[in-house]
Amino acid sequence: MNSDVTAPRLAGLMFLVVAATLMGGSILAPLFDPIAPPENLSDALVDASEDTFRIHLSVLLKLASAAGTVVLATMLFATLRSQDANLATLALSFRLVEATILSAAAICPLLWLLLRQEHAGAGALDGALYLALGSLLVRGSSWAFTVAATFFSIGSTLFCYLFYKAGSIPKWLSGWGVLGSLVLLSGLVLHTINLVDSQTVALFWLPILFEIVLGFWLLIKGTKRAIQ
Repeated sequence: MNSDVTAPRLAGLMFLVVAATLMGGSILAPLFDPIAPPENLSDALVDASEDTFRIHLSVLLKLASAAGTVVLATMLFATLRSQDANLATLALSFRLVEATILSAAAICPLLWLLLRQEHAGAGALDGALYLALGSLLVRGSSWAFTVAATFFSIGSTLFCYLFYKAGSIPKWLSGWGVLGSLVLLSGLVLHTINLVDSQTVALFWLPILFEIVLGFWLLIKGTKRAIQ
């Protein structure tokens, strides 16, 4: 098996798998959607209708996304390490940290399920405590995603830069990747210092659609033999 051919195509497949599982996990559990969270968290916690099966399936999909990120980063490293081993290793490290944080954050919805069970039939004081702890879990999950996304955007910038430098995919696509990753990184920084809210920062994710295009490109066409 030729790794120069296999690694890029497998990376393309994993781009699509990671995107699909992450979006699926958010759709199944909108309370824990990190990109488009509920506007009124207290009402969402009280009215939350997510059943146990959907929450567990959401967690499994997000864990699958984290595992897919590890495979994706490894295949990108295998594809680009001959271009610049040090930079490729750094990019791989950022993506692995991203996957680790996403995996750890997956426990938040499970803890919320336990909290909701304890809340059933509780009095006013316990109800207030439920809202406080529930808000902590939802916001903690959201901020964990923000931190993971920051590592993602840096790792993505580095990998796309290596693609651009190598010329192994079209310049417009790798350039889109570099620019889109930097736009996302700037949005995350602005959100961290409270200059933009959660609804606004969601717009900074739009340029990351390049990953879908790149995924199909690598899966179907692979890379040029430009990396020596």
